[in-house]
This record gives sequence, C-alpha cells and structure tokens, in this order.
Amino acid sequence: MEDWQHQLVDTDFMIEMLAANEAAFDYITKENAALYISVITRAELIRGARDKSHMTKIIRNIEPFTVIDMDSEISYYFNQLMEQYALSHQIGISDAIIAATALNYNLPLLTCNTKHLKYIKSLYLPAHGVKPQRKGLGNF
Repeated sequence: MEDWQHQLVDTDFMIEMLAANEAAFDYITKENAALYISVITRAELIRGARDKSHMTKIIRNIEPFTVIDMDSEISYYFNQLMEQYALSHQIGISDAIIAATALNYNLPLLTCNTKHLKYIKSLYLPAHGVKPQRKGLGNF
C-alpha cells in the first residue's frame, strides 16, 4: 500500500466497493488517505441505480467521498488527453475526465481498469491487488 495522503477513486473501483468486493472495501477502509471521486464517477454511479431506493442507497454510501467538480484546469487536461489518445488508444470520455482530474490535482488514481489508462505516462495508478468480481452495481 502506498503512503499517499490523497487518492482519487475511479468508478470501477467504487462499484467493486459498493458491490461488497471485500478486497476493495478493505483497501478503502484501511487506506489512511483522503479519498475523492470525480463528478463523473458520482454521475456514473447514480446512473447505475435501479430505482429511487437504490439511488438513495448509492448517494448515502458515497457521501464520505469528496466530489471534485469539473473546472477549467480539468477541462484543459481532458482536451489534451482526448487529442493525444482518442485515435491511438480510443480513450473514453469518462476515463479521460477522471484521468484529467487525477492529473490536475496530482492524485494517484485507484482503478481496476488499468489497461484503459496505463499508457498515460504522467498518471500514477497504484497497485492495490483488488480483482473485479462484478460488473455494475448488481445486488448492492
């Protein structure tokens, strides 16, 4: 485990935690860091809600995470990433915004989806040992 005071948590890692992946939950709870999520991660999690009750549960469970909103600096990094990687690596818009948020604030990005981001040389993706167990929020 790295000794970072602040970390950005990607949507896929949050889904694992919310869906009771014990390794993800343990990493988040044992980590001695301030944890953040991008406004895009918050939106993606809410979009995964099955109904109003499920949405309320998701919102309640992500409240401890500080949400980082888009601003002009993140937009700058986002546009740079899109120009650099849209054709060569088919970077997704959400992935680019989340990566831009991490780059702008110099935060390590906790993700289970390193293959979509490992080519961004200035982005730090800490090793955490969490293996994805579910797709989506499932029974959470």
